[in-house]
Amino acid sequence: MKHLLISILLLISANTWSQVLGEGVVINEFMASNDMTVTDPAGDFDDWIELYNSTDEAISLSGYFISDKEDNLGKFEIPDSLNIVIEPLGYLIIWADEDGDKMQEGIHANFKLSGGGEAVILSNPDTVILDQIIYGEQTTDVSAARVPNGTGDFVIGEPSFGTTNDITSSNDELILDQSAMSIYPNPNEGLFELQIHDAQHNQNHIKLYNVLGKLVYSQTKLPKKSTIDISKHRSGIYVLVVNDQHTRKIVLSN
Repeated sequence: MKHLLISILLLISANTWSQVLGEGVVINEFMASNDMTVTDPAGDFDDWIELYNSTDEAISLSGYFISDKEDNLGKFEIPDSLNIVIEPLGYLIIWADEDGDKMQEGIHANFKLSGGGEAVILSNPDTVILDQIIYGEQTTDVSAARVPNGTGDFVIGEPSFGTTNDITSSNDELILDQSAMSIYPNPNEGLFELQIHDAQHNQNHIKLYNVLGKLVYSQTKLPKKSTIDISKHRSGIYVLVVNDQHTRKIVLSN
């Protein structure tokens, strides 16, 4: 698993980031342009921020602040009246929808996130910064998440919303090797040519994982050169694993 995670971090890069990773409760994932991914309890597709408690103790968030402005750390205070406690290794979603003054289910901040790039900052009741991310332009319905979960750098990919960001795999010996194969075109609309350069036979096998670690496609008994069709899958970033050894990023845009 750890090698696949390393491969993902090397393969999938974000725009220019400035990051400060705190301890305890951290900013674990966010989506700054949500058109059709997930709705808030009122049925609206709002921007969202996911917090994660990386400790083995419950933490009260009463009086904590979340902001999108470095010069206004106290922009939105999590109300004491909500008695919000984030459980050990638990997740909390804050909807960034400018509905902070309205009576709605869930936690709604008084600001939205900019898809063009800005900041997400978490501070304690004394406005001491616990965690922050300054991010660049974002893609609609794609999130930025810490990989490994709760501790790693931010990686662009499919949202994991309220669950772990980690990619899972049963193979611990994956190798990132650009010379092992050729993929054309990449990005593609679901059809691409795969040529495996170091294959010693025509019995190759491939596996395709999405960024949540879910196996979404596999094929066996492939020749050294073949056409792969993944057009039925949704647009996004995938990881192709060849012969349980070599990995490459696939960008599907259909």
